[in-house]
Amino acid sequence: MSSGKRISQSLYLWILFGSIVVAFAPALLMRSGRSETATWALIATGAAVLTAAMIILLAFWHRAWSAIQDGHARTTPARAVGFALIPIFNLYWIFQLVWGFAVDFNAYASRHEQDVPPLPEGLFLALPIVALATSLPLLGIVASLAVVALYALVIIRVCNSVNALESSAD
Repeated sequence: MSSGKRISQSLYLWILFGSIVVAFAPALLMRSGRSETATWALIATGAAVLTAAMIILLAFWHRAWSAIQDGHARTTPARAVGFALIPIFNLYWIFQLVWGFAVDFNAYASRHEQDVPPLPEGLFLALPIVALATSLPLLGIVASLAVVALYALVIIRVCNSVNALESSAD
């Protein structure tokens, strides 16, 4: 059942966009004539920021999955996040983590007769598909930009819907 804590939309959007800016700043600064040591320090900082952002976004998914635990969800919050960390398997699991959440959330809301906006399953399916497309030649850059936009939309929808669950439970 729901945890009683709201998910902060602004926090996760700041993490998403802020980490991208900080992580990719070294690419812009490399042309400024910095020393090789300074450049590598900037790259290491960017990698650390992206790693921290990934951990925080996994906490986001843990919070989201925690809101719909009634014995019918396809996975637990710990499995949802943990399986996303398994190399190769995570290429499959990203679909369960993201798209599966939308499907299970909508089923949960229906089962419990919650008056909340349903999650658009197509959007949640598009995110993992486009995320996998980032590794393709030529499409990678465009797909990377699309992933950021899709992820922001997913964060907004999850926060609004999960927080609406919290409100309707009162």
